[in-house]
Amino acid sequence: MTKNYPEYLVELTEADKCILESYSLLCDCISQYLGKGYEVVLHSLGIGDHSIKKIINGYYTDRTANRTINEYTPGLVNKLVEQMKKGEPSVSVYFCENSSGDVFKSATIGIKGEGDRLIGMLCLNFSLNVPVSEVVKSFCPPEDIVVKKIQFISRDTDDYDDIIRQTVLDIQRDVMENPSIPGKYKNKEIVRRLHIAGVFSVKDSVAKCAEMLGTSKNTVYMHLRNIGA
Repeated sequence: MTKNYPEYLVELTEADKCILESYSLLCDCISQYLGKGYEVVLHSLGIGDHSIKKIINGYYTDRTANRTINEYTPGLVNKLVEQMKKGEPSVSVYFCENSSGDVFKSATIGIKGEGDRLIGMLCLNFSLNVPVSEVVKSFCPPEDIVVKKIQFISRDTDDYDDIIRQTVLDIQRDVMENPSIPGKYKNKEIVRRLHIAGVFSVKDSVAKCAEMLGTSKNTVYMHLRNIGA
């Protein structure tokens, strides 16, 4: 028999709370990577906790963070728990609708805490109403970076200092002013965009960029390795 949702609420330990908090940054990363077509939701199953700890693009379902526990489908929670008991991945993929009748392809991933208890869920809801052009756009480099790459390819001179300097300044400004990029990842994102723009195809560009960014060549090379460049 399927249990009612409240029966699966658990008392969160400090470790459980840290685990759930660690998923907050993952939500930001997933949202930036997949684009605006996805609603990303972090749920908590903690007793006395708000059911929605974090939500991005919540306008799709008219939900906000810190909602109280009253909205989970008991059958879905029950399914994840049963999967965990059988040693199966606690994942469910399905289709659903919001209150306006819009259809979503959704995935719910169970989050385990201490003692292999189900302490929360990470949900991805893709709106099937999003134009294909918008989906494709989210996987394309920013237009300004593409333009800069063309500038590097088309130049017929060995003097790239000015264009490197301007490219670094432009990309650095865009990244530093973007509040959705966590502070500790900004330099990595700058290097990633410089790589896309073709800057590092120029001789001695790593040293020049490192100097402008106030970091070392080794740090720039490390970021390039991490992004698979």
